Amino acid sequence: MKLIENAWEDLHRLWSIRASIMLSVFLGVSGLLAAFVDTVNPWVLVGVSMVLNGLVIPILRLIKQREPAPAAEPEA
Repeated sequence: MKLIENAWEDLHRLWSIRASIMLSVFLGVSGLLAAFVDTVNPWVLVGVSMVLNGLVIPILRLIKQREPAPAAEPEA
């Protein structure tokens, strides 16, 4: 696995990581809605999260993401 040195600085170009974060937020909100509100069918939320997690995230991981800009070398 290749680790990114400045992950927080490169987050703006990492589409799959942003999509994973958005999916996590969606799952948290949908879990709270399903737990406390009777109008939302929890199986619909499970289906949507399965589609997102099973199709969208892997596709975003396969898309070539922009390479980081080369670091400027310090002048001596």
